[in-house]
Amino acid sequence: MVYVFAARLAKYCQTQGRDEIVVEDLGRYAGGDVACHLKHLTEEQGGWVITPFCHHFIEA
Repeated sequence: MVYVFAARLAKYCQTQGRDEIVVEDLGRYAGGDVACHLKHLTEEQGGWVITPFCHHFIEA
C-alpha cells in the first residue's frame, strides 16, 4: 500500500503542476519507509536478501 500511495501521490503532483516533487524521490522515500518500519518484522523471519531492486529504493 505504501508504494500504491506513493504512485498516486506522484500522479496527483504531476496533474497539479508540482514538478518539483520528483517521482524518483517519492519512490526512494516510500522504499526507505518500508525498509525502516518493517525491518524488525523481516529480521524476526531471518532477514531479507537485498537485491539491486532494494538498493535502488533504500539508498538515498
